[in-house]
Parts: sequence; C-alpha cells; structure tokens
Amino acid sequence: MDIKAIILDMDGTMLNEESKVSEELHRYLRRLRQDGLKVFIATGRTLLEIENVIPEGFEVDGFVTSNGMAAFIEEEQLFQHSLDPSLVEGIIEEAQKRNLYYEVHPAVGNRYALKEDKGMILHMIKGERPLSVEENEWISRKSAVEEHINWKSELHPNNISKIYFFHTDKGIIKSWISFLEKLKLQHGFSSSSSTENNVEVMSENINKATGVEYLLKRYNLSFEEVLAVGDGENDLPLLKRTGHAVAMKNAPESVKLCVDEQTEFSYKENGLYYYLSNKFKLNEQ
Repeated sequence: MDIKAIILDMDGTMLNEESKVSEELHRYLRRLRQDGLKVFIATGRTLLEIENVIPEGFEVDGFVTSNGMAAFIEEEQLFQHSLDPSLVEGIIEEAQKRNLYYEVHPAVGNRYALKEDKGMILHMIKGERPLSVEENEWISRKSAVEEHINWKSELHPNNISKIYFFHTDKGIIKSWISFLEKLKLQHGFSSSSSTENNVEVMSENINKATGVEYLLKRYNLSFEEVLAVGDGENDLPLLKRTGHAVAMKNAPESVKLCVDEQTEFSYKENGLYYYLSNKFKLNEQ
C-alpha cells in the first residue's frame, strides 16, 4: 500500500499520560514530513486545547478539531460547525440536575462552565485519582479546572463547538449516554466518547472522518492512501474509512476489532513513536 498521509489522534495516542508529546515522536514526525509524508491530527480537542499541549515548533499539515467540528491548515480555518443554541441550553440544564462535570467549548475563546456549578465540578476532581479514571484524563481534568475553565455567570449558547461531559462513575456516564441517545430523536446532534468516563456532544452527522475529508480534498488525497492511528470509540468513523487502520495497545477491544493492526506499546510507553519508526523507513539525511 502506498501511504501518503498519516492521521493521528492525540489523547491516548500521541500524548503520554502527562498530556505531552515525547521529544522522540516530535522529531520523528518532523522527519516524516521532510520525507514527503503528510501528517494530520484528528482530535476531540479544540484548537486552544491543542495549543496548550503541543511543544514549541510542532508542525503538521492540518488539524481536525472537536471530533470534526472544525478543520485548519496552518492559520486557515476550512469550516466551523456549531450546536443549536436551544440544545445547548436544554442539555446543560439536564446535566446540572445530574451533577455532571461539563465544559462548554465555544468556537472562539476558552472553554467555560457556570459559576453556580463550580463547587460541584471542583468536588468531583478533588483528591487522588480514582482507579476508574485513566491517568491522562484525570490530569487533563485537573489542568482544566486549575488553568483553562472560565467561570461565567450566564450561559451563552450561540457558536458552541462542543460540550464535554465527564464523571468518575462510569455507570453515570453510561446512563447519560442513554439519555443523549433518546434526546437525539428530538434534536439532531452527534455524540462520541474517547473513554468510558466521558462523552462529547457535537453537531449531527459530524465526526473525525467528515472533518478529515476536507483536509484530503485540499491535498488531493483519498482515504485509501491514509494510515490512521487512534485509541477511542470516537476514532472509529475514521479508522473504518482509511486504507490502513491502527489501534493503540491501550484501546478497548471494540476498537481493536475494527482495525488492521495494533501497536506493540501503549501511549504510556511512547507506543506511537515505536510503531511509526518501525513502519516507515526514513531517507538518510
């Protein structure tokens, strides 16, 4: 297979448990691009969330953000979807009743939550990491409340890119997902999870694959010429469309069953770097 581009997830794939890109992986991706391979990122993170974790000098050929809600090539935004304001209002009201951790992510600007829910949200991520939560997700939630969430007095439902929900109890998230599925019968929207502790709400019929289409068209590439690597349920629409699909060792079985191969090492063990360095032979510099 003639692979001309790779598409990489971030959390649980490219990022380690401290939500950082290893120096080895950073250097190797730079070398791959110098060799002519296109490198794209497809993530549930917004552009601001990406900028918070990528190292200085990190460059790729394009980003798909918020699970397909927007795409960028350098400084150019190719498109931007937003949620129905009435859906945003209703879904936040219901989340408050259930004491769910949430983050509202505008198309432009920092994520936020309402001041009235600050105590509940802080209480949920207080103390040591519960065994039910992956280390990288726990660190991300701690970082969010300490550094990135704005606390607002009022909900501003217009131009919202996505809403992220989290709970330490997987059963509560499972129940919330069931509620969302029923709500979809009344309101058109999509939802996806990257772990068993979270779920994100986006516009209808939107996912990483629909976002990647824009990048591929710009570079005159097809899905058959792409290798994609991911670890979560939200990666499945993309993994199922690409010419070669790879699951991280840490991916759940539901993802591993849908791919061509899996990495030997997990995201905690720099697994993406070791996989790519064995898969692609670089020209001598």
